[in-house]
Amino acid sequence: MFSSGLRWDRALYLLQKEVAERLTAKQGDEAYGTLSVIARLGGDISIVRLVPREVFWPKPEVESALVSCRFKPLEERMQIPWERVKKITQAAFTGRRKRLANALKNIIPANTVHTFLEENRLSVDSTRAEDCSPELFLSLAQYLLI
Repeated sequence: MFSSGLRWDRALYLLQKEVAERLTAKQGDEAYGTLSVIARLGGDISIVRLVPREVFWPKPEVESALVSCRFKPLEERMQIPWERVKKITQAAFTGRRKRLANALKNIIPANTVHTFLEENRLSVDSTRAEDCSPELFLSLAQYLLI
Protein backbone atom coordinates (compact mmCIF):
# COMPACT_ATOMS: atom_id res chain seq x y z
CA MET A 1 0.00 0.00 0.00
CA PHE A 2 2.87 2.38 0.69
CA SER A 3 4.27 2.05 -2.81
CA SER A 4 0.96 2.00 -4.66
CA GLY A 5 -0.04 4.96 -6.79
CA LEU A 6 -3.31 5.33 -4.91
CA ARG A 7 -3.99 8.36 -2.74
CA TRP A 8 -4.32 6.61 0.58
CA ASP A 9 -4.91 8.94 3.49
CA ARG A 10 -5.56 6.72 6.49
CA ALA A 11 -6.13 3.05 7.17
CA LEU A 12 -6.95 0.80 10.10
CA TYR A 13 -5.73 -2.78 10.11
CA LEU A 14 -6.53 -5.69 12.37
CA LEU A 15 -3.33 -7.71 12.41
CA GLN A 16 -1.58 -10.41 14.32
CA LYS A 17 0.12 -8.69 17.28
CA GLU A 18 3.58 -9.84 16.16
CA VAL A 19 3.11 -8.25 12.72
CA ALA A 20 1.80 -5.05 14.32
CA GLU A 21 4.90 -4.91 16.53
CA ARG A 22 7.16 -5.33 13.49
CA LEU A 23 5.32 -2.59 11.59
CA THR A 24 5.61 -0.14 14.47
CA ALA A 25 9.09 -1.07 15.75
CA LYS A 26 11.60 1.72 16.07
CA GLN A 27 15.30 1.70 15.34
CA GLY A 28 17.06 -0.43 17.95
CA ASP A 29 13.97 -2.47 18.90
CA GLU A 30 14.23 -6.24 18.62
CA ALA A 31 11.32 -6.33 16.15
CA TYR A 32 12.86 -3.60 13.94
CA GLY A 33 13.40 -4.79 10.37
CA THR A 34 12.43 -4.39 6.73
CA LEU A 35 8.72 -4.07 7.49
CA SER A 36 9.41 -1.36 10.09
CA VAL A 37 11.59 0.64 7.71
CA ILE A 38 9.05 0.51 4.88
CA ALA A 39 6.16 1.43 7.18
CA ARG A 40 8.05 4.40 8.69
CA LEU A 41 9.03 5.69 5.26
CA GLY A 42 5.45 5.42 4.01
CA GLY A 43 3.57 6.94 6.89
CA ASP A 44 2.92 7.39 10.58
CA ILE A 45 1.93 4.04 12.02
CA SER A 46 0.90 3.08 15.54
CA ILE A 47 -0.85 0.39 17.56
CA VAL A 48 -4.24 1.72 18.65
CA ARG A 49 -5.09 -1.16 20.95
CA LEU A 50 -4.51 -4.82 21.53
CA VAL A 51 -7.39 -7.16 20.76
CA PRO A 52 -7.61 -10.24 22.99
CA ARG A 53 -8.15 -13.72 21.54
CA GLU A 54 -11.38 -14.09 23.45
CA VAL A 55 -13.28 -11.69 21.17
CA PHE A 56 -12.96 -14.08 18.21
CA TRP A 57 -14.80 -17.28 17.43
CA PRO A 58 -13.15 -19.66 17.15
CA LYS A 59 -10.52 -18.33 19.48
CA PRO A 60 -7.17 -18.05 17.61
CA GLU A 61 -3.81 -19.05 19.03
CA VAL A 62 -2.43 -15.52 18.58
CA GLU A 63 -3.26 -12.08 19.90
CA SER A 64 -4.26 -9.29 17.53
CA ALA A 65 -3.77 -5.55 17.40
CA LEU A 66 -5.60 -2.68 15.77
CA VAL A 67 -3.05 -0.61 13.83
CA SER A 68 -3.58 2.91 12.51
CA CYS A 69 -1.67 4.30 9.56
CA ARG A 70 -1.67 7.86 8.28
CA PHE A 71 0.03 7.72 4.91
CA LYS A 72 2.47 10.33 3.69
CA PRO A 73 1.23 12.28 0.66
CA LEU A 74 1.27 10.34 -2.60
CA GLU A 75 3.80 12.67 -4.21
CA GLU A 76 6.23 12.07 -1.34
CA ARG A 77 5.71 8.30 -1.38
CA MET A 78 6.26 8.11 -5.14
CA GLN A 79 9.73 9.67 -4.74
CA ILE A 80 10.88 6.65 -2.73
CA PRO A 81 12.68 3.89 -4.66
CA TRP A 82 10.67 1.18 -2.87
CA GLU A 83 12.15 -1.87 -4.60
CA ARG A 84 15.69 -0.70 -3.91
CA VAL A 85 14.87 0.11 -0.26
CA LYS A 86 13.28 -3.32 0.13
CA LYS A 87 16.27 -5.10 -1.45
CA ILE A 88 18.75 -3.19 0.73
CA THR A 89 16.85 -3.68 3.99
CA GLN A 90 16.20 -7.37 3.34
CA ALA A 91 19.92 -7.95 2.78
CA ALA A 92 20.84 -5.78 5.78
CA PHE A 93 18.48 -7.51 8.22
CA THR A 94 19.19 -11.04 6.98
CA GLY A 95 22.60 -10.72 8.58
CA ARG A 96 21.18 -8.96 11.62
CA ARG A 97 24.31 -9.08 13.79
CA LYS A 98 26.65 -8.51 10.86
CA ARG A 99 28.21 -5.18 10.17
CA LEU A 100 26.16 -3.34 7.56
CA ALA A 101 28.97 -3.39 4.99
CA ASN A 102 29.29 -7.17 5.32
CA ALA A 103 25.54 -7.77 5.21
CA LEU A 104 25.24 -5.79 1.98
CA LYS A 105 28.37 -7.09 0.23
CA ASN A 106 26.40 -9.42 -2.08
CA ILE A 107 24.33 -6.57 -3.53
CA ILE A 108 26.52 -3.45 -3.12
CA PRO A 109 30.30 -3.19 -3.49
CA ALA A 110 31.94 -2.85 -0.07
CA ASN A 111 33.80 0.33 -1.03
CA THR A 112 30.47 1.98 -1.98
CA VAL A 113 28.96 1.14 1.41
CA HIS A 114 32.14 2.30 3.19
CA THR A 115 32.07 5.62 1.35
CA PHE A 116 28.37 6.10 2.13
CA LEU A 117 28.85 5.33 5.85
CA GLU A 118 31.85 7.62 6.12
CA GLU A 119 29.99 10.46 4.37
CA ASN A 120 27.20 10.00 6.93
CA ARG A 121 29.67 9.94 9.83
CA LEU A 122 28.95 6.31 10.72
CA SER A 123 31.51 3.70 11.68
CA VAL A 124 32.31 1.19 8.95
CA ASP A 125 33.53 -1.19 11.68
CA SER A 126 30.50 -1.16 13.95
CA THR A 127 27.34 0.03 12.14
CA ARG A 128 24.69 -2.69 11.93
CA ALA A 129 21.24 -2.70 10.32
CA GLU A 130 19.45 -2.19 13.64
CA ASP A 131 21.49 1.01 14.17
CA CYS A 132 20.21 2.60 10.95
CA SER A 133 17.15 4.80 10.72
CA PRO A 134 14.58 4.39 7.93
CA GLU A 135 15.83 7.70 6.55
CA LEU A 136 19.38 6.34 6.37
CA PHE A 137 18.20 3.31 4.37
CA LEU A 138 16.34 5.68 2.06
CA SER A 139 19.46 7.82 1.69
CA LEU A 140 21.48 4.73 0.80
CA ALA A 141 18.92 3.69 -1.82
CA GLN A 142 18.96 7.18 -3.32
CA TYR A 143 22.78 7.30 -3.15
CA LEU A 144 22.93 4.14 -5.24
CA LEU A 145 20.68 5.66 -7.89
CA ILE A 146 23.22 8.39 -8.61
